[in-house]
Amino acid sequence: MICFDVYRNGEKLCRAGRNELAVLSGILSFVDSVHDDGPPITLDIGGLYINEFDANVHPQWIERLAINEGDEITFRIVRSETADPAAIERVSDAEQDHRSEHDYYLHLRQKFEPED
Repeated sequence: MICFDVYRNGEKLCRAGRNELAVLSGILSFVDSVHDDGPPITLDIGGLYINEFDANVHPQWIERLAINEGDEITFRIVRSETADPAAIERVSDAEQDHRSEHDYYLHLRQKFEPED
């Protein structure tokens, strides 16, 4: 399986991967403190797979890890039979996802097709 070995300043943080994954992602983000009171630079390592009940599962190896200026973040893409277990896994609720999408649709419809 394809895995990400993730390092900060030469120290290994995790080997992210799972046989069933459809998506594996690493996201390094900067958010100005005007818009968020969390750490300004964060690292997220996560993925997506479909479980046996046809639900979306979102494993997360690293979630909003604070990164400092000057830190060096390194990804090594490797093929491996093993990976670290995810720190957490969130299962999507299909009904909640549908409601959220519908609410967003109504919001966009109002925004782009306002009633007179």
